[in-house]
Amino acid sequence: KAQGGYSITLSTDVLAKNVYLSAGDGDFFFSDNCFDLLPGEKVTVHLKTDLDEDELKKVFSLRTLRDTYPGYCMKKSEMPYERQ
Repeated sequence: KAQGGYSITLSTDVLAKNVYLSAGDGDFFFSDNCFDLLPGEKVTVHLKTDLDEDELKKVFSLRTLRDTYPGYCMKKSEMPYERQ
């Protein structure tokens, strides 16, 4: 928790392309958003919001480019369509 919001530190062991952060539909501001995160790199993002920690846990989300490809991590039998 930081003054006026939160400090969120992110890291990864693989490339995270186009990291996009969201805190629901409320009034919020991230100091950085839509960025690449390299393996071993740490990035601290500041979130300005009036949400308390419990509310933030319910609405916070992190997506990457990988999340935009339906079925990317699914088994073939779980895919909603046939991959060509």
